[in-house]
Amino acid sequence: MKDTPLSPAGVVKMGNKEFHRLVGGKILPDKKKVTILVFEEYEHGKLINRIEEHSIVGLIDRQKLHSLLGETGFNVKKEFSNYNYTDFKEGDELLIVEAIKISQ
Repeated sequence: MKDTPLSPAGVVKMGNKEFHRLVGGKILPDKKKVTILVFEEYEHGKLINRIEEHSIVGLIDRQKLHSLLGETGFNVKKEFSNYNYTDFKEGDELLIVEAIKISQ
């Protein structure tokens, strides 16, 4: 993994509004990363709202993630390699997991 600049990660158009999503990050020591998510709302092409969220995430491998999800009662439903919902392929840099809680 490496630092990533803030980059477009999707646009949704609804009537005269557009919602833009951007994502970026910076690698920290001890297998951690600061993830930056930005959500922008435009009306008639003018920015009217912007939300920026910073969070620290841990970096683990795919096998360990699947193991932890299973141990805590989740099943992996789908895996993506980016925020545009592209299916994950072995070797992709980013793994986004959609998991569901197993009913008890």
